Amino acid sequence: MSGAKSPNSKVLALLKSEEASVRIETLEALPCLKLSDEVIKAVCTTITDPDKGVKNAAANFLTQCNDSRIPVQIATYISSKEIETRNLAGEILLRIGINAVQALVDYIAIGDDDDKKFAVDILGLIGSSESTPAILELMRTNENENVLLACIEALGNIKAAEALVPLIELLKRANYFNRP
Repeated sequence: MSGAKSPNSKVLALLKSEEASVRIETLEALPCLKLSDEVIKAVCTTITDPDKGVKNAAANFLTQCNDSRIPVQIATYISSKEIETRNLAGEILLRIGINAVQALVDYIAIGDDDDKKFAVDILGLIGSSESTPAILELMRTNENENVLLACIEALGNIKAAEALVPLIELLKRANYFNRP
């Protein structure tokens, strides 16, 4: 069997095809089961593809495939300087929903303030109370007004009753009541 390509190496080669139609067909035919880390990473990379059809096929695959490695990989695109890629990553994470919460919570510690705000915005839209402790911690430790406003909005979307006292503390600390 020497010289025969493994199924994973065949998929990787097809995802790198110069023909967008081949990349799209590969994504549409790819099963979710038993994919290597390398294939998962390659599929996630296709959200940066120049072809919109490839991006669409990738988004469909990534949101339909219930694999815990996907949100972790997609969360890294929150830091993309390409707004289209960043927004697509956010859309995919939002569509993944509750299964993306931990990846987003973990990413809060990694990203810059813009990334933190973006991740918190998505967490608020997902609305899972699992993210409340991380959002409260960020609200206690971050001074960026945009991040703080995102935290307040997310906690409201989550309906986090335990956020009431920390919100009052934030308002006192930020001196919002004494602004002209």
